[in-house]
Amino acid sequence: MKLAFAAVGSNVLVAEEIKRAVKSIFYKDINIEAYTLENLATEMDADLYICATTQMDRLCMLVAPEKVVCLELMPSSKFFLSVGRIPAGEKVYIWNNHLRYTQIIEKYCQSLGIRDIIFEPLPYDDLSAEVVLAKLKQAKYLIGVDCFIDGDLLGNKQYAQCLQEEVVLIKAQRVAAIHSASLLLWTIAGLMRKTIAAKRCQLEGAGTAINVAADKLFLYAEQAVELIRDSINKAVCNQISPEAASIQPSGPTDSWVNPVHTCLRDKLADIDELQVVLAQLQEKLKLIETSAR
Repeated sequence: MKLAFAAVGSNVLVAEEIKRAVKSIFYKDINIEAYTLENLATEMDADLYICATTQMDRLCMLVAPEKVVCLELMPSSKFFLSVGRIPAGEKVYIWNNHLRYTQIIEKYCQSLGIRDIIFEPLPYDDLSAEVVLAKLKQAKYLIGVDCFIDGDLLGNKQYAQCLQEEVVLIKAQRVAAIHSASLLLWTIAGLMRKTIAAKRCQLEGAGTAINVAADKLFLYAEQAVELIRDSINKAVCNQISPEAASIQPSGPTDSWVNPVHTCLRDKLADIDELQVVLAQLQEKLKLIETSAR
C-alpha cells in the first residue's frame, strides 16, 4: 500500500531538487522518482505528481489535474542569514539560469529587510558567454540556488576558472514553503484515508479468515498517522535549516495497542479511530496552509 510519487521538473537539476525537497519533509523513506516533462512516461501511473509552479499547466495536460500538486520552493532561513551578513553597499550577483528567479530571490531578500546591498541579476542562459564571463570576473559576492551554483557554475570549467579566489559563494538549499508543504501533506493524508476507507469496506462483515488483512490495514493506518504527524513538524524545521530538520528524532510519536489476538470488530474500531486522527491532522494542515500564505 506504499504510495508512488513523481517529482517533475523542467530539467534534471530542478526535478532532482523537487525530489530532494519532498524527501526532506518526511522522516520515513518514500517512493519518489525524478522526471523531466520530456521523459515522463505516459504509461506511468504515480499516485501523485509534484512539480514547480512554472510546470503546473504543462503537467496537467499530461496527467489528471487532481493528481498534480504544485510545490513552491524557497531558500531556508540559513541562506538569508548569510546574505544579511554581506557588508552594506556591496554588489551581489544573483546566479540563475533565467532572469525571473533572480528577481524572486531579490524580492525575498528585500521583504526580509536586506536592502542595503546592490543586487545584480546574472541569468546565464539569457546572456552571452562573454557577458557572463565579464560579470563573473568582477564578482566578490555571488548567491544562488545550490544546484545551479554547483552544477552550472562550478561544474563549468570556463566559468569556474574566471572566478576571483576570494569570491564568496552563498548557496541556497531550497525547501518547500510551509503553505506548500502543508498542501502536499494534506493531499497525501487524503490519499491514505481513501486507501484505508476502501480496504476497510472490504473487511466489513468478513470472517476471521481475513484477520491478517485487518492487521496489515491497522498497521498501515498507524504508520500513516505517524508519517503525517511527524512530517508536519519536519516541514516547519526545514524553513530554518534542512540540516537542523535532518537530526530531529524520528521515533514513533503515539502508538495504538497492537491489534493481534483481538477480534475483527475491535480491529475495525481501532482503524476507524486512526481514520479520525488522520482527518484531524488534515484539518490542522489546512489551518497551517491558510495562515502561512
